[in-house]
Amino acid sequence: MKITTEFSPGVAAEIEVFEKSCAGDLSLLECASAEEYMKSSLTGVSSAPASYAALLPHLRNDRPLTILDVGVGVGQSSVFLASKGHTVFSIEPVG
Repeated sequence: MKITTEFSPGVAAEIEVFEKSCAGDLSLLECASAEEYMKSSLTGVSSAPASYAALLPHLRNDRPLTILDVGVGVGQSSVFLASKGHTVFSIEPVG
């Protein structure tokens, strides 16, 4: 799984706010793995694995999927799906 630094201005601003409010916590770019990020104090323990447990068996398992994740928040679902080998594009609507 590749984590890039290519964030939209809205997501970059959200990350900055979270990082300032969680001084000392791990940001997405500081984590060594998806599992570490999903257990960091920045995100809390992720509910993504449980949320997707019923869905994943019904997805095509013969090849990775391309997924659009809209309204990503801190990105737990995006990171989880990418850690399963899928290509995930994440966007956060600007309000």
